[in-house]
Amino acid sequence: MGVTDTTEDKLPRLVDQPTPTRLSEMTPEWLTAVMQSSGQIQGDDIVTGWHASPIGEGIGLLSDLAKLELQYASSGNPVPALIAKFAVTDGVNRAVAQGLQTYEREVKFYQGLAAEIGSCCPRSYFSDVDPVTGDMVLLLEDLTAYRAGDQTRGCTVSEAAIALDAVARLHAATWHAEGRDDLAWWPTIEGPLYSGAIGVAVANVFDKTMESFAAFVHPDVVEAGERFKAAIPELHRRMAQGAQALIHGDYRLDNFMFGTRADHRPFVMLDMQAPIVTKAVHDVGYLLSQSLDVENRRTSEHQLVTQYHSALVGYGVADYSFEQCWEDYQLAVLHCLEYAIVIAGTLEPGNARGRKFVESCLQRSCQAIVDLDLLSLLP
Repeated sequence: MGVTDTTEDKLPRLVDQPTPTRLSEMTPEWLTAVMQSSGQIQGDDIVTGWHASPIGEGIGLLSDLAKLELQYASSGNPVPALIAKFAVTDGVNRAVAQGLQTYEREVKFYQGLAAEIGSCCPRSYFSDVDPVTGDMVLLLEDLTAYRAGDQTRGCTVSEAAIALDAVARLHAATWHAEGRDDLAWWPTIEGPLYSGAIGVAVANVFDKTMESFAAFVHPDVVEAGERFKAAIPELHRRMAQGAQALIHGDYRLDNFMFGTRADHRPFVMLDMQAPIVTKAVHDVGYLLSQSLDVENRRTSEHQLVTQYHSALVGYGVADYSFEQCWEDYQLAVLHCLEYAIVIAGTLEPGNARGRKFVESCLQRSCQAIVDLDLLSLLP
C-alpha cells in the first residue's frame, strides 16, 4: 500500500508479505512478520492462527474492526490479542472516508504523533494506508478489558478532568501549529475540507433536525437558526484565529476507555480519524458541552476549563492566558453545535441507540449555549 510503519521508527517494510486490505486476506506469516518487527515476539516464535470476533458489527460507519485472539507455536502468549482495523468495505462510506482523509489522518497520527501523548492512546503494532484506493490497516493494542465510555449515560466530572489533562498533552505538543512545517499537511478548520463541507451540511439538514428533534432543541436556538446557519463561515474564521493546535477532533465520551485494573492505564483515547488544526479548546468545548450532563457542566465547567488551562501551561504553553482560553472555549461551544446538527440530520431511521445519542448531544449543547449566552456572539 502507501505509507507503512510499525511501532518503532524506520523498521524495514515487511518484504514479500503483501499487506492485507481486509481480515480475510490476513495470513499467519504476515502477522508473524509484523509482531516480530514490532518487537512483540522473538525471531524463533510464530503466529499460527487466531480467533476473530467482530467489534461493533452493524454499527461502524467508516471502519471494520475485529478482535484477534492470537495463537502461537510456543507455549508463551506475549500478546494475547489485538484489534485489527480496516477501511470499511461499503463503497459509499469508504468514499466519505476518503473525501474526509479519515484513513490518512488516523495512520499519520499513529506514525508521527502518538508518541506525543504516550500511554493516552492505544499502542500501534502496524499501520498502512493507500490514499488512492482507500485501503487501510491498523493493528492496535487490545483494550476490550477497559471500561468504555457511554455518551448517552454522560461523562462524570472526574472522567472529564482526566480526559482534558490527556488531550492537553497533544495540544501543547502541537502548539502554534499554524507556523510549523511538520504539521502543514493536516486539514484546518477554515480549509475547504471543513468550512465549506460543514456549512453546506448544516444548511441542508438544519430544518430536518429542528423538526425531528424539536423536544431536544432549546427554543432560543430554533429562533436563531437562520443567524446560526449564516454565521458558520464566520465561526470557522474565528476558530482559525490566534494560536492553533492539532486537536483530536471527535473528543467525546464514546471515544474514551477507562482502566479497570491495577495494571491498566487510567485513560486511553480512541479513534484518531478526525484531527484538524484549530483552536485547542475545540476539544474542550465539544467534550464539556455535549458529553457532560447539564447539571455537571453547570457546576464544574469553569473549574474544568481552569484545570485544562493549568495542564496546558504545565506541558509548556507560555503565551495563552486563562482569559483568552475561556473566551475561546465559549466560541468553541457555539461552533460545536454544528456537529450535533449534522449528525442528527443524517441519522439513519431505526437506529435507536444513535437517536438517544443525538438527543443527549443536542439537548446538552443547546442548553450550554443558552446558559453561556452564546447566541449573542452570532453576527
